Amino acid sequence: MVTKRIRLKDAMVGLQAQMDAKLTLSRRTLSHPGAVGDVAELEWISLLNEYLPHRYSVDKGFVVDHEGSVSDQIDILIYDRQYTPFVLHVNGVKYIPAEAIYASIECKQDINKKHLEYASAKAKSVRKLERTSLAIVHAGGKFPGKRPHNIICGLLCVSGGFNDRMGKIMANFPDRSCLNFVCSLSGAYARIDNFELWTKNPDQFRVSFRMTPLSLVTFVLNLTADLQAIGTVPAIDIRKYLAGL
Repeated sequence: MVTKRIRLKDAMVGLQAQMDAKLTLSRRTLSHPGAVGDVAELEWISLLNEYLPHRYSVDKGFVVDHEGSVSDQIDILIYDRQYTPFVLHVNGVKYIPAEAIYASIECKQDINKKHLEYASAKAKSVRKLERTSLAIVHAGGKFPGKRPHNIICGLLCVSGGFNDRMGKIMANFPDRSCLNFVCSLSGAYARIDNFELWTKNPDQFRVSFRMTPLSLVTFVLNLTADLQAIGTVPAIDIRKYLAGL
């Protein structure tokens, strides 16, 4: 009996080409920059909803904390729906509790200094929000409240390369403003190698980058591994939100 095999690399190259074709087509056919950006966001969200484990939800929206502070609007939010009891819908816009957020990602057409700084500012607007953490009740008693993780943030682009100058910019972003990764469909992938999930991050980040025809696949698999390392989000203290009403 002949054992059937699949060439994983060929399948991944096909996925990369499919996504690239979708985003490149919208860029060529749509004349309004806002429309191009909206299509790109939807394609990225659709991709992540399809390939991330179903425990994660992916949407565009704002992040809110129990004190009423709100982040900038974020292109892609990866968040928990299993352990987070409410997501606000206001006139079609989603407001997601800070406790639910795993990752915050911005989408742009090209990698450049301006877009790196833009995504960095968006990251800070999410990370500065306050998060609660309740003790977790189980059959034998209670586990102490889980320490909130440092939220993963990044930038996704359709085109553009990455160089040492961009690496220095990325390495010198402060803790709350740092970008864990930058990826473009044209073959660039960069990431922070010494990001700490549970403690204060170092003053200087170490950034590695490479050009690869599998930049999209590299991004998705690394993101999945990062999410696995977080586990579950903290248990939200609903009464603190209630006290602010």
